[in-house]
Amino acid sequence: MIGQDTGEDNLPIKGITTLSNLIMVNVSGPGMKGMVGMASRVFGAMSSAGVSIVLITQSSSEYSISFCIEEEDKLDAERALREAFELDLKMVC
Repeated sequence: MIGQDTGEDNLPIKGITTLSNLIMVNVSGPGMKGMVGMASRVFGAMSSAGVSIVLITQSSSEYSISFCIEEEDKLDAERALREAFELDLKMVC
């Protein structure tokens, strides 16, 4: 929990944690705003590829979804996203 309460020991920092060997993947574009099912397509692709997601974040503007995965899964994740969005990518290029 992050807040002003320092607790009984009066220490402002209670702990720090880190996760190693993770990468952040960002899926973004103006065509995402208001698109129903975009998150489902992204995370469905990851599930089908057997890629475990450690953290998820989405911008308030709805233009991007970011998530963290194990570094060893990056090629599988990229391949799965390219396949899932193949037609969308052709329309942009």
